[in-house]
Amino acid sequence: MKKDIYRNIEELLDEESGDTYDDIIGLPRHKSATRKQMSMHDRAAQFAPFAALTGYEDAIREEGRITFEKREVTAEQQMNMEKALYELMELTENYNVEKRRMKGQCNGCRRPVAEVEYFVDDRRKAGGSYVKTSVEVKRVDSVNRVLITAGDSELSFDNLVNVKIIV
Repeated sequence: MKKDIYRNIEELLDEESGDTYDDIIGLPRHKSATRKQMSMHDRAAQFAPFAALTGYEDAIREEGRITFEKREVTAEQQMNMEKALYELMELTENYNVEKRRMKGQCNGCRRPVAEVEYFVDDRRKAGGSYVKTSVEVKRVDSVNRVLITAGDSELSFDNLVNVKIIV
């Protein structure tokens, strides 16, 4: 019984395959006299994927983003940072004195460079992230408790975790 069904299907397929569209395959494509042809961009837009929940992917990505809680600095770390900040304050003052002495033509002078690790609060979620980078120090402002870099960004002493002088 099954063999007969398969034979019938094969016969139907053999009859249909081959010459079914030969009569229209070479005809020119229809062009409307009243409507202009759709641009390729608009035609492609019909087949673009559709997102029913706009912003859902962004919300999922945001929820999956990892943030860290700000950790407390130990007394030893605090002492080491204060020493390094004091040294940086002296180095920046020496740089400024040398630059004034040379009337701005200080070719061999360089701003002190420090490797700093600090905490950055996250704007969207609780917590934040830790950044470790090298910066040229412009000034150490002990009154406002900020480290000012050559790029004029200010790093609060409260967010600093580690300060290490490189040059």
